[in-house]
Amino acid sequence: MKKIVALFVAVMMFMTLFMSYGYAEDLIKVKTNINDVKTDNKYFIISGSGQPNTTVELILNDNLSDKWVIGDTMLFAKLLTLSYGDNYIVIKAYKDDQLQIIKGHVILTKKDGILQITITAIEDIIKSLLK
Repeated sequence: MKKIVALFVAVMMFMTLFMSYGYAEDLIKVKTNINDVKTDNKYFIISGSGQPNTTVELILNDNLSDKWVIGDTMLFAKLLTLSYGDNYIVIKAYKDDQLQIIKGHVILTKKDGILQITITAIEDIIKSLLK
């Protein structure tokens, strides 16, 4: 019986320690696919939603690209300019003692990509933000 109580106490202490660091899975939701995406357009839009008053850092290839606080609309969309080849994206969201990290990889396949946003692409972005 003492072993069960000791195990229970140890599990509770571990859970309390884990919760005190506040790793959060749901501060933001990225609607744009950023997992091993190939594109020939050097301009790439990342969109999504999140909890109000959440600070978000967008890091492209180890450089801080943008930093903002999510407002009352709970929506965001950011434009990145990709480099030729591999582009590594890290999105850090934090609020109070909670932290969420999302990583992605986008490959630009042409050196001289140009902005090619069409009416269809704009409609798709608006639809994804309103889901």
